[in-house]
Amino acid sequence: MATARPEPAPLKKIGNLRMIWQRALRYKVKIACAVVSLLTAALATLAIPDGFRRVIDKGFGAAGDNMSPQFYYLLFIVNKAGVPSVARFVQLK
Repeated sequence: MATARPEPAPLKKIGNLRMIWQRALRYKVKIACAVVSLLTAALATLAIPDGFRRVIDKGFGAAGDNMSPQFYYLLFIVNKAGVPSVARFVQLK
């Protein structure tokens, strides 16, 4: 016995999305800045565990070695995580 195929769902209208897209195109620079800010914050957040790993492995693990490069690396990452957060509230005119 053959099984009946379900009917495909009717296509939905995308008129509302088209209207939003047309209005959003007025703000190309702001949208691009927001995307760059979002990607920078995401990548910095993903790099923080690597910074801690470097501090622990190369800083504390090496006897008598200079730990400052690892701390500078971690400080750089944390700074890069904070810049996009602040950039969301700052608008350049």
